[in-house]
Amino acid sequence: MGTSCAVQFANLYFGWHEKQVIFPAFRDALQRIPFYKRFIDDVYLIWDGPCDDDWQSLDHAFNNFGILKWDIPEKSSKSVDFLDLTLTIEGNRIVSRTYQKPANPYLYLPPHSAHAPGTMKGVIFGLLRTYYRQNSKYSDFVKISRLFFKRLVSQGWDQAVLKNLFKTAFNKLNHQLENPSPPPDPNAPRINQLFFHQTFHPNDMPRKEIRRIFSETLEEPMRNRANIEKFTIAYSKPTTIGSKIAKAEIFQPDGKE
Repeated sequence: MGTSCAVQFANLYFGWHEKQVIFPAFRDALQRIPFYKRFIDDVYLIWDGPCDDDWQSLDHAFNNFGILKWDIPEKSSKSVDFLDLTLTIEGNRIVSRTYQKPANPYLYLPPHSAHAPGTMKGVIFGLLRTYYRQNSKYSDFVKISRLFFKRLVSQGWDQAVLKNLFKTAFNKLNHQLENPSPPPDPNAPRINQLFFHQTFHPNDMPRKEIRRIFSETLEEPMRNRANIEKFTIAYSKPTTIGSKIAKAEIFQPDGKE
């Protein structure tokens, strides 16, 4: 949205209108709205009753504040898009499926991008897990997963490489579904970890080589003398042109950081 604080400003902008105009003006009709949720400029509400004068007034209040224009579905519609979901009434239940905006450019990481090797594996697994949770019907999950695969191919990824990554992700997802992780135990003892952190570069020493050298030279002394139980190699992304010309940090005067 341009700056790191844009979301907060947008929430305050319309939140003031909600508190000062909408809720006071419709206090008598609020019982007709059993459910109301808003995320920035996306509102999902349930209106209980006919689309009478109260509904028209509510429509007017939403569409006459600043430059915001709200897309309110027709009263006969049984489907609505909210954030990244399409919610549809089918019989006596609400069915969800993944919603993607028509103008979405799908700019996934290309294969030549200088990211750590495991980055794309995490991207694929994370999105497939999200799609599985978003889609009530397995057929919709399969459909969006195939589209995801095709869009990655269009970004230049080799199909054979993608098939292996997708297979690994599906196996991991199925394992998690069949063997859900127990909730974290706040009383569990902490593990002493040693982190080796560096900025990633594709021509640097591979992760496996770093781990091999550590195992052969430092693992036993660190375990015996410092009680180190786990060695973790962590990467941060290098500085990019985008991080220089479009910084996400809020400006702080000198001495106030």
